[in-house]
Amino acid sequence: MPLFSQSSKVYAPDELEAMRRCFSIAAIMLEESGREYDESHLAETIIKLYDGGLRDMEKWAELAARLAEKHANEFLNADLDNANWSKTG
Repeated sequence: MPLFSQSSKVYAPDELEAMRRCFSIAAIMLEESGREYDESHLAETIIKLYDGGLRDMEKWAELAARLAEKHANEFLNADLDNANWSKTG
């Protein structure tokens, strides 16, 4: 989790540990359900939610997983749209 290592200058050790734990829980949720996600985006989402005041680990991890999945789906759909456009354009 390199992004959390870079954040070590900004956050206290217990905050980083909470972020790492949240990342692990969210990643397990995504992987067990076979959903696609980007690790960097998941980590960024976790930090944004933490900065927004979310601390309940269960809600935090679930929301982060949902947002990461949504981002991955939007990215894949954009690639498909671009591929379809290039075929017709």
